[in-house]
Amino acid sequence: MLDTAEHRWRSGPHHRLCRELGFASWEGLWSDFTGCHVRVDGLRGWVPSYREETWQAALAAPASTT
Repeated sequence: MLDTAEHRWRSGPHHRLCRELGFASWEGLWSDFTGCHVRVDGLRGWVPSYREETWQAALAAPASTT
């Protein structure tokens, strides 16, 4: 699951900003970034689709046998 989240986070449009501010992929799975600076408005708008697509991809992935 976290591999899926990390891949999508890094390929997303706000990765550079997230690295600069120290936001990790797993934070996008729960935070809506409400109350953050206007600089993250784009991230706040993108996170719902990131979250939905990441969870859908994780649920569609074959179960691990390890």
